[in-house]
Amino acid sequence: MSSKKLLAVERTFLQDVLGLGDNFVQGVTLIYGDNKGPFRAEVGFTDGVGSANTDFTNTVVNADGTTSRTANFGLAGRVEYKAFGNWKSYDDFTALGNKEDLLVFGLGADWTQNGDVQAILHTADVQFETASGLALYGAFLGRATQNGKTAGGSVEDLYDWGAMAQAAYLLDQKWEIFARYDYTDFDSDSLSAGTQNKVHEITGGVNYYMHGHTAKFTVDLTWLPNGTPRGDGGADILSNNDEDELILRAQFQLLI
Repeated sequence: MSSKKLLAVERTFLQDVLGLGDNFVQGVTLIYGDNKGPFRAEVGFTDGVGSANTDFTNTVVNADGTTSRTANFGLAGRVEYKAFGNWKSYDDFTALGNKEDLLVFGLGADWTQNGDVQAILHTADVQFETASGLALYGAFLGRATQNGKTAGGSVEDLYDWGAMAQAAYLLDQKWEIFARYDYTDFDSDSLSAGTQNKVHEITGGVNYYMHGHTAKFTVDLTWLPNGTPRGDGGADILSNNDEDELILRAQFQLLI
């Protein structure tokens, strides 16, 4: 989902921290499907999750001047099944402009190898929208890490997971209200003893579509009742263990 077509100002904490939702990779993919059939699929070979805009050697210059390597390679794939509706309505999270109802199921996975460490990210999601303005979305995300490092520095297999649900409703063709909840469960072995490993994020907000996504104003309020052991700078969330946190965001989007 493009960051230009979200409901809230930012993605969920779950998608950013566990799923690396706004990171980019380089690679080549094969895509099957069109705007008429019920199935779409994509499979690709990449630099590996989290490689960002590195060169072909995957060498990164660190802040202290040293160099390190990111992942060796990654394999990614996704399949989607449309029970009914128009694929164009699947391009965003709102029912704005929908002429018919939509229901789509999706499955995706990414396997990245980095030396002895291997990570498998996987997701299952469903999206439902109506022509009357209701939009619903739910997803499960998991990350299995083989030979991952624990808080004590030892090496073992780790598993982090989470789920999210969101709903939006168009009051008219300009105003939309939405609510979103996501839950992230970090493997406790990856955190220091006594650290809160369960993160709850609750978000509510309003969109005003001046001209669809081309000119859109968004205000949202996010509450983390237990804080988080890991910050998410891109979403203005600070690391704050077992203490509640409130984030108020406002954004005007203009696409040219």
